[in-house]
This record gives sequence, structure tokens and C-alpha cells, in this order.
Amino acid sequence: MIPTNPWSGYESLIGRGSGFEQAKYISIKVLARVKETVGRIVGEVPETGETLTDEDLLVQCKIYLALKKLVEDEGLDAIGNKCQPELSSSVCGLGWAACLSHSLLNDDGIMCACEADMPSCVTMFILNRLTGQTVFFGDLNSVVREKGAIRLMNCGSGPLSMAKDRDSIALWPVPVMMGYPGTSRGATTSFPLKPGPVTIAKLGGGKGTARIHMATGTVLDMPVEPKGLFPERWPQAVIGLDGDIDSFLEKAIGQHYLLVYGNWKPELVELCDILGIEADI
Repeated sequence: MIPTNPWSGYESLIGRGSGFEQAKYISIKVLARVKETVGRIVGEVPETGETLTDEDLLVQCKIYLALKKLVEDEGLDAIGNKCQPELSSSVCGLGWAACLSHSLLNDDGIMCACEADMPSCVTMFILNRLTGQTVFFGDLNSVVREKGAIRLMNCGSGPLSMAKDRDSIALWPVPVMMGYPGTSRGATTSFPLKPGPVTIAKLGGGKGTARIHMATGTVLDMPVEPKGLFPERWPQAVIGLDGDIDSFLEKAIGQHYLLVYGNWKPELVELCDILGIEADI
């Protein structure tokens, strides 16, 4: 098993010196740590011709360091970064996606939501502070009725520390479609989440109607879904819910949900009571 936080031994060098050479040195150190943590790196997808190089990974390490510096300079608690297309597009952005960068930030304890989803960002911050854990940001991708379960899948920024084990972690080339209206490069993380009991939650609602929708369940020991062109490139969890699937879906708040290990429903209900908002269970 990989450590609970694979970055716990990494002392930030941000702010120690300046200039191109210093930035390059720090980025190379981060890249070396990434390579020590993953099981394999897929350099090419023959079906599509998409490739992944050390240069791509190094750029994503630089994006990680830049975002981390921004968080430190501004004293931010959490961020919701909009990767597509502002970072990912070769036409109107940098041309490199932030997937790996987000993964590293979240494993550093800096909660970073994708797609500038601020309700998810706040939910991540709540779960992180409540549990002291890294939080998984995922899309409610599909229902697996034969397992009485739902599938949460993320487009490539899953924290590496939440993987089942090191050997199951793969870095894949970012699908070029993620750079629309151009192309994109970089790595997505791919792995099954480690099995175990979990809580999933999402803050939502409007003025006077705020609520936290929450549920408990168990991440099942299942491999990454192999079907289709992209799913095998992304981190995912099949979660056997403790309650009724249809009831959960009826109450669902958007497509994004946040996951931590353990049953934290009592604490979330108490927090909702303190905040004066609805605990939707």
C-alpha cells in the first residue's frame, strides 16, 4: 500500500531562491516523486496516437507549483480551478490540462475542485477539516444496479494517496478532446479507489435553501472499468450505497460528489444544525 499521503515527506521549496534554474530544479524534484509513486506511465495510446512525455509531466508539475504558490501567497483555504479550456486548450489556454497538478495539490491537503465548482470546493474543505483526510472529487457517472451501487469517476485528477495500491496507479495521456477548441497534453491519473466504508456528500441549494446531501456506503473492490475509450484512463469507485439508489438519485445535487473514508454522517448532521441548514439524508 502507498502511504496515506505520499507527499508527507516533501518539504516545499517554494520561496527559496528565484529564477528559472530554481523553478526547474523544484519541478524536477516533484516529477521524480511522481514517478516513485505511480505503478506505470502509458507513453502512447496506439488507437488514437496520443502520447505522454516527461516534458508533459514536468509542465504539470510546474502548474502544481504555481497554483500552490498562489494559494500560499493569497492565504487561501481551498480553490476551485477551471482547467477547461483556460489551461487545457492549445488555442485559448496553455495546452496542458491540470489533472496531475490537482492530484498533487489535494494530496498536499490543499483542497482543489475541478471546473471551478465552488459548492464542491466548499464541501471538500468541510470534509477535509472535519476528517483530516484527502477528499476525492468525482462525477456521478453511472448506476451499477446489479451491485446496488453508483460509480463515481473523475476525469483524471484523483489524489494518488486514495488508490487501492501503487501498482494500480497509471498515468495516461490526457485525451486531446479535453483541449477543445484545440488539443491538450499532460497526464490523467487512473486507479480504482481503495475498498472500504465511505461518506459521500455535496453542498447545494440557493438562498435560504442550503443543504448538504449525504450518504454512506462501501467502495467495492473492483478494477477500473475497461469499456470505452476513456474510462480506463480515469480514477473511479463503485460505491455500494447503504440506502436506496433511487432515493439517492432523486435528492442528488448536480453531477459532482465528494468522498472520504469512514462514516461521518453524524458529524455532518451536527454541522448542518450548527450552520442552520438542511441535513439531507
